[in-house]
Formats: sequence, structure tokens, C-alpha cells
Amino acid sequence: MSKFYFDFHDDNGTTIDVDGEEFANVEAAKREAWAALGDAGREYARRYAEGRLAIVVRDGRRLILEVSATFEARSIET
Repeated sequence: MSKFYFDFHDDNGTTIDVDGEEFANVEAAKREAWAALGDAGREYARRYAEGRLAIVVRDGRRLILEVSATFEARSIET
């Protein structure tokens, strides 16, 4: 098991994960990052009109991956 850290970034700043979580491998950490982005995205959409939300995953020594979503609204005229 390896420890991975999930840092959250949005237009209002960054939250650094100091505790981390253990996962069997990078693929398991990646799946968790996608799930965490979905959970955070629902909360983010309730609080902010538009912006970008990202989760950067690192293993303590280096950056492993980033997952992100952009929230925007456009009026569509018919």
C-alpha cells in the first residue's frame, strides 16, 4: 500500500491534504480522485456560479495526476 495525497484547487484557493490515504496502486488512487471530484463538484456547484475545480494527486515525492472540471452556464437563445 502506498500513501497518496489529494489537494483540492478551485478559484478561491487550494486545500492541501496533509494526512493522505493509502491505496494499493496509482490506478486505485485515480479512481478515488474521480469519485472525490464528483462529490466535490456537487458541493461546488451549489456554492459558486462558475469556475474550475481540480484535484491534484501526489505520492509525497511527486505529482501523479490531476482531475478537473469546469463549471459554466450559458444562456441559449432560440
